[in-house]
Amino acid sequence: MKKFCLMAISFYSVQVMGMESSFNEGSPPVEVKVMCHTSQDVGGYRHVWFSSKASQSETELLNFASTLDKEGKLKAAKDIYESLRSTAISSSIRNSATLNLGHLYHKKERDFDKALSCYKELENVYEYQAIILNNLGNLYEDWNDLDQAGNYYKCAADLGFPLGKYGLGVIRREQNRIDEAGELFQEALEQGLEKAGAELGVIRYLQGRSVEAEALFNRAMVRGNKKAFNNLGNIYREKKDLEMAKSFYLRVAEEVPEAMYNLGLVFCDQQKYNEAQQWFEKASRHDFPRAKMLLDDLKEGVVDLETLLD
Repeated sequence: MKKFCLMAISFYSVQVMGMESSFNEGSPPVEVKVMCHTSQDVGGYRHVWFSSKASQSETELLNFASTLDKEGKLKAAKDIYESLRSTAISSSIRNSATLNLGHLYHKKERDFDKALSCYKELENVYEYQAIILNNLGNLYEDWNDLDQAGNYYKCAADLGFPLGKYGLGVIRREQNRIDEAGELFQEALEQGLEKAGAELGVIRYLQGRSVEAEALFNRAMVRGNKKAFNNLGNIYREKKDLEMAKSFYLRVAEEVPEAMYNLGLVFCDQQKYNEAQQWFEKASRHDFPRAKMLLDDLKEGVVDLETLLD
């Protein structure tokens, strides 16, 4: 094994008690599964597995770096990823380290230029192609370049990658291409991407298919999708069942700014204007744009809460 790996292992050996013996330079190649990250959080981590021949020591070092990454020890993780990226004997380990490093730069440090460099390095590696095209789409979406994001997501979707279909669906919805977005979310859901169900529910709601939308939101809610609680609240508010709407919003109001804003609207419906103001202010503190605009209008006297919903 190359010198950098031995140095890195020595540096981190205090944190990996009992593992030093497995990092011997003469460890034989073994059949392993190498962990890689996509950029979709789409909660943050998603894992893709590739079987590969790699030295046991390099594999364990990569997995150790991934553990540090997940624990938020980003400097330590970056040091190992960078070393493996440049000098690992196994190409699979080099590529996996590069992908993980790109994810770290992209989603955790928001250094888009460095993330782009990592992703571009893997763009023509066959087994990573769909993941990288999807991650590039996500990167350009975060850069607010929706046209370029859509191009990359489409390439990933054309390869059958469900996250690419999901990302392209989001772009098409933003472009008001509602029917096309619905088809993409439907395909992604059928391929097992559960979070696409909540987005498909939004599309069905916009299409006036509220019964289907409610069923999709319920399915997503059971699987812990926080947006689904907010969306179900919207459906019950439309039905004028304000207490039921409030109950769904409150389930996620501490984490979902849109639910905070919607709670403000429910309290306006109930003519509880002090409570409404509090929730609008809370949503504004969480950078929800509509809440900020509303509060500005209230200060300037453009609207008042008693006539807001007329």
